[in-house]
Amino acid sequence: MLRNPDLSAQALAGFSRSMARLLEAGVEVRKSLLTSGRQSGDRRLAPAVDQLRTDISGGHSLADALKAQQPLFPDLFCALVSVGEQTGHLPEVFDSLAKYYDDRILLQRQFRSAAAWPIIQFIAAIGIIGLLIFILGILPPAGRDGKPFDVTGLGLAGTSGALTWIGGWAAIGTAGFLFWKYSRNSFSGQQMLDPWLLQLPVLGCCLQAFAIARFAWCFALTQKAGMSIRPSLDCSLEAAGNGAFLAAGPGIWRHVSGGETLTDAFAQSGLFTTEFLQIVATAEESGTVPEQLDRLSLMFHDEAQRSMQRLTKVLSGLVWFLTAGLIVYFIFRIAMIGALFQLFFVLLTIVLAYLDLNHLTLGLHVLFLVVNAAGTLVSLRLGFAYYGYGYFVASVVAFLAACVITLRCLDDLPYHAFITGNASVQSDPARPAA
Repeated sequence: MLRNPDLSAQALAGFSRSMARLLEAGVEVRKSLLTSGRQSGDRRLAPAVDQLRTDISGGHSLADALKAQQPLFPDLFCALVSVGEQTGHLPEVFDSLAKYYDDRILLQRQFRSAAAWPIIQFIAAIGIIGLLIFILGILPPAGRDGKPFDVTGLGLAGTSGALTWIGGWAAIGTAGFLFWKYSRNSFSGQQMLDPWLLQLPVLGCCLQAFAIARFAWCFALTQKAGMSIRPSLDCSLEAAGNGAFLAAGPGIWRHVSGGETLTDAFAQSGLFTTEFLQIVATAEESGTVPEQLDRLSLMFHDEAQRSMQRLTKVLSGLVWFLTAGLIVYFIFRIAMIGALFQLFFVLLTIVLAYLDLNHLTLGLHVLFLVVNAAGTLVSLRLGFAYYGYGYFVASVVAFLAACVITLRCLDDLPYHAFITGNASVQSDPARPAA
């Protein structure tokens, strides 16, 4: 089920910031709403603010009036305003909400700027190949068969071929965009896609760090404001902005209501890092959970920023590699690009062998052998035009598997470099068993 659209993060940030300033200065709530609604820059806020003022004049609280305007105002926004009213810290809550939405805006801009150049490169590569299809299609045939040179091997040539090529990629891009929008705007889509994304190298670490930072910020804020544990957890898991965290909510609450500590409940979800759990455990023992979570929020926000920088470099390199590979594939066809992937695969296995991870190296070579054999048998059945495709697929599969394994091993590089294969360490009788 698709969620109804709410206000943009920019509108909510401006509205919250104005409300915080006006309420802090002692301006009455209805006057503050009128001024903040006019300054937000979102046309939908004007009629919403009028209704909010009417509801408040009728005896409703601000939080109840905001809930009546849903889905314009998100659940998290309404819940925190309710806490602010109950505790008398409404200006502080609005200020925190402004910072939260400002942070979301900044992250969105950073991600878009990071993804823009790789996307432009890929689109340029598609355009270059489309141009080759058009030019080679209108040139006089050079072969004996009287047919124009087929640069793609897909039977595309001339104007119609170029339009088919570009239209096909446009359809793929549109389908991918619609799927992404669905997964972001539906609870079922988030819960289906986000757990898988968290398992990806580099990207998963980045998404996890952002989610933990947002969760820690919201949980600290709601706990300091005096919210009870259940709605505090619900708000915080929603603030994480990740479907895997939302899906874990019932399980976390079941463990907490069963008498387990927050640390144990968080650990059961498998979503939080060991460092986070250790600090929360210490905070529970000392009774300083909100204060420690504030610190954790800042710490994981910094970690998320570093992860995004790494992700940007990896994405740029990957898209460049795919772009170059796409061009090389269609110009030189299958043999050269297959050999290139195998070269990179061999280089990665050399790194693994240096780290004395011989079982992983052997497994990758067996994978290459099996896929190559299976692909070769299939290509032989398909005919001469498909010769070499089995080798190409095997090289790509082995390379991607080697990339995933190498990236995971690099997280424990000091251990693999200095402990694994070190005879003095392995034979030490005082060393505890694994």
